[in-house]
Amino acid sequence: MQDKGAQGEAKEFEDIEALQNRFKNLKSENEKLMKRKLAINKEMEQARQQEAVKLSELQNTLYEQQRKMQSLQLDLEKISEKNSSLEQDFENEINRKNKNNKEIGQIINSINNIFTICKSQQEHRGKLMQGAP
Repeated sequence: MQDKGAQGEAKEFEDIEALQNRFKNLKSENEKLMKRKLAINKEMEQARQQEAVKLSELQNTLYEQQRKMQSLQLDLEKISEKNSSLEQDFENEINRKNKNNKEIGQIINSINNIFTICKSQQEHRGKLMQGAP
């Protein structure tokens, strides 16, 4: 019976030793997992910081591009106004030239009419002079 008691005692020591080894292994794995968790948390924080920096850069780029776009829009509006003014000046110049051409045409017609009248009168007088000796 002592053998059975000694065997039972040995078995209990083996069980205790196995439990202690299991505890050490679990504790070791827990430490590894905690370190991994800290590493992952650190990586996530770095990723968040990088994301925040990138977002800030993109927002700054967006604002800068919007300012450039507003500036270009103002330039475009100024150019459009100048274009409209130049088109109006061009049309006014065409109208003025057409008016001048019309006046010149009327003057030429008047001169031709006067010339025709003078020629006609000269011919009429010439006939009268030829007929009267």
